[in-house]
Amino acid sequence: MGGLLDRYGTSAEDILHRGMTIARSLLPPLPFTEDEKHIASHLIRATGDPSLPLLLRFSKDAVNVGVEALKQGVTIVVDSHVVLGGLDRYAAEALGCRCLCVLDAPGAPQEAKRRGVSWSAAGMLLSQGQIDGAIVVVGTAPTALLALLDLWDGGMAQPRLVIGAPVGLVLAAEAKGELMQRSIPYIVIAGARGGGGPTAAILNALMDLALGKDR
Repeated sequence: MGGLLDRYGTSAEDILHRGMTIARSLLPPLPFTEDEKHIASHLIRATGDPSLPLLLRFSKDAVNVGVEALKQGVTIVVDSHVVLGGLDRYAAEALGCRCLCVLDAPGAPQEAKRRGVSWSAAGMLLSQGQIDGAIVVVGTAPTALLALLDLWDGGMAQPRLVIGAPVGLVLAAEAKGELMQRSIPYIVIAGARGGGGPTAAILNALMDLALGKDR
């Protein structure tokens, strides 16, 4: 008699295919484009939560902006190693995209202490030179998103797209609300929900589209 792997085991490709098929079947009726539905399905597959797409917000043409930027090998700037670890690095490499985490910015811990802000916020401010024309992905620290918006408001950085989905009961909803009031192209999980895994899933879905996997 075989073990559990013999009973349940299957290939990674089959798990992915079955997961996406189930996720699409669970997608609630929403006024999304086909590409936006693809992102929503990725979100369900990554979280097992069919209600999360109800919180997705897309600025006009955000998906097209993100896909075209990825095709051009844009730099991807993330706010945490949790987000970085969830990204499909093979897809990023295939697109020629470099992935950077603001926590790795030289001097970030010292700058955080000096300013009295979070390490992520300090790292975002110190990464100013990497943000122009980049896709910025914030899934963990609302303060990193606020720091990014301060750079935007000051005319010091202009990202191509912001994926804003930090999780938290403090400042997460407020930071996302501030993002949606600006003219930056964005994809947001509204309210307090979100997190590194869901945020990475959104970018992974965009990379799928850029590679032509679902177009």
